[in-house]
Amino acid sequence: MFQTVFLWLLLKAGVFRQSGSTVMATVSKRTSDSLAVGFWADAGEGESQSKSDRYLAARLAAASADYKGVAITTFLLGLGVTLLLWLSAGIMLEHWCIAGGLPRWARWTWFATGCAALVAAVGRWVLPLLRCRVNLVYAAHAIEQEHPGLYNDLVNAVLVKAHPEGSVPMVVKSLEHRAAKRLSAVPNDVVMDRTTAVRLAYCLALLVGLACIYQVAAPKSLLVSAARLLLPWVGLAPPSRVRIDAPILSWRLPAEATAANRGENAEADSRRLKTDSGVATLVRGRQLLMTTVIRGLHSDEKPIVSVAPLPDPAAAKDATASATAAAKWQVAMQPGRAEVGAAARFTALLPDQTRGLDQSIEITIKAGDAHSLPVRIAVIDSPSLLVREVRYDYPDYTQRENETVEWQGDVRGIEGTQVTIIAESNQPLESAWIDFDCDDKRDVRLKVGASDLARATGTFSLRMNAERTAAEHSSYRLLFQLRGGAAISKDQVVAEKLEHRIEVTADLEPEVSIEEPRESPLRVPPGKPVTVRVLAVDPDFGLAHVGIETRVNGGAIQPEIVLLGREKKVSLARPFRDAAQLVPEQLGATAGGLLEYRAVAIDTRPQVANVSRTPWQSLRIDASAPAQPNLAPPPSPSDSAAQKASDDPQSDDPKNPRGPDAAKETQQDAER
Repeated sequence: MFQTVFLWLLLKAGVFRQSGSTVMATVSKRTSDSLAVGFWADAGEGESQSKSDRYLAARLAAASADYKGVAITTFLLGLGVTLLLWLSAGIMLEHWCIAGGLPRWARWTWFATGCAALVAAVGRWVLPLLRCRVNLVYAAHAIEQEHPGLYNDLVNAVLVKAHPEGSVPMVVKSLEHRAAKRLSAVPNDVVMDRTTAVRLAYCLALLVGLACIYQVAAPKSLLVSAARLLLPWVGLAPPSRVRIDAPILSWRLPAEATAANRGENAEADSRRLKTDSGVATLVRGRQLLMTTVIRGLHSDEKPIVSVAPLPDPAAAKDATASATAAAKWQVAMQPGRAEVGAAARFTALLPDQTRGLDQSIEITIKAGDAHSLPVRIAVIDSPSLLVREVRYDYPDYTQRENETVEWQGDVRGIEGTQVTIIAESNQPLESAWIDFDCDDKRDVRLKVGASDLARATGTFSLRMNAERTAAEHSSYRLLFQLRGGAAISKDQVVAEKLEHRIEVTADLEPEVSIEEPRESPLRVPPGKPVTVRVLAVDPDFGLAHVGIETRVNGGAIQPEIVLLGREKKVSLARPFRDAAQLVPEQLGATAGGLLEYRAVAIDTRPQVANVSRTPWQSLRIDASAPAQPNLAPPPSPSDSAAQKASDDPQSDDPKNPRGPDAAKETQQDAER
């Protein structure tokens, strides 16, 4: 009885109206409202949950989930309808109210307003559904609104279950049993009212159909305007009846012959200009060739290119230059071949047929009611990489001082010289190489400076070819890549036109000869010494070693007789003259045998030294032959006779068989 009176008072108070709008749909865990029931209470301690109790809990949970699904679906459909209406309003403004379409600031404002409204709607209707539970009183009332035959039994059961104070348990169980029995006659899939969602779906379908009809019938693109409103940061041209494709930019030289349909070859990769963020670069003095495809142009409409010169930053303070830069001009586009349908290809040459561009410009194509996005053409100087310095690090043995030659790319030096090339460009470099023999190969990589991106350095050695007849490489040039944003794409390698010669001076072989004896073969007794006088000279740098090699009867070469060791070197281009005495018996030659000998000279060239040898001369051993005169060696210009005598006192050594009186004779020869 108490519960019936309570529900009657609630109905009189208007809590449960026909629309159910005042009933709380969701409830949080912290609410204290008696009509806010977040979950179905379990059975008390010591009591078992009845079948009716479990059935009501399951049906109410399903109704809560159904409510959330219907609510979210209704929200999404309403969002779709609102979005289409929002886009439709902006599209109408772009197409029919504002010439040239909405400016960027207006599109950003439109976009920001829509985003703010979307955030507010999500916070108002979606977040409570995700954060809170569905009020079981609201769910029960919604079911009873769809099925009046329940006679408020379900709402009564929810309230009595949530507030059992003062209620008789038998009455509560009877109320639950009756509510469950009547609820079992209600289908599970028809619980919540979907009328609003269905109406919104019909409205959304109608708007989509109207948009499709407008896209087909209207002269301007609905999709382009929608993209401009939804993506205001993307540089899309405003919709128009006439459509202009993105222009293809390439370059040509003023001296080239003009062809009637020159624009047909504008797509050549070697001359195409890359546009990055609406900016392309062109080398000063070249002509700009534009090619584009235009659709929807009437026969009486002629496309033009509007050109706006950009001021030079270096001349910004010059009033005359600023006034000149402000003067705009136009160029008529010439028709080319026809494309498929109503499309046609047009070309334009800037600035004219005889001159090249010498100033940065901004270009815009205008045709009918359309105009393209502006493109800036930055005019820069022709990229180049020149040799600023050539540093020569000569080998130590040459005793030459290192030197640096400025602004002279030709290389001349002795083999083995380390050459350092320092090159300088007029634009920042990505990479650079030395191309030997100018065959487009990247032979030596140059190191680009970390602080100075316009300077590159590389080192190589001067070498002779395998036959030692000429330089390993006869010429070189520089290859380089510019950093991004330059006139030439990053991936394109530029070959510097200037070629440089490489001349390598070979380290000459030493010259060596046997002055005495001149006769060969020479008959000598086996036990008497034979004086062999040797003259050696290095024509460029110096001698490191001079000696005499011997062999008996054409056999193996015996240990060398050293006249000049590597620890004692002779000055540049100074002759070395010395003598040694050969005793056939000590060298293993007996009567009737043949002793052969030759002189050897080695220069100071490191790693692979130059070696010279005289032809073999011979001594025929004959016991009856007269003894040869004991000839003293003349003094060497590089050493005093006294130094030779002190350096070579051993006269009986078979490996250095100089006579016992060699020092005395050398001193006498020096006095003479």
